[in-house]
Amino acid sequence: MLRGLQPTLIRAGVTVRAKDAQGRPLIDQEGKPVVVAKYTGLHALRHFYASWCASIGLTMNVVQTRMGHSNMR
Repeated sequence: MLRGLQPTLIRAGVTVRAKDAQGRPLIDQEGKPVVVAKYTGLHALRHFYASWCASIGLTMNVVQTRMGHSNMR
């Protein structure tokens, strides 16, 4: 992942709970859940762009076209 992007995603709340090797959720020393960025690599920017397009009022059909999708699935 782009290391510089990970803290931004975490601050924005785009996270999932970290798990140990057995699949159990990790907790820190204060008992709080450990979280990691939900998306990895440049794909995170694709999600950002789609969300941004929707937030500025573009219709879903326009966003769909800009993202290169033939349908909303």
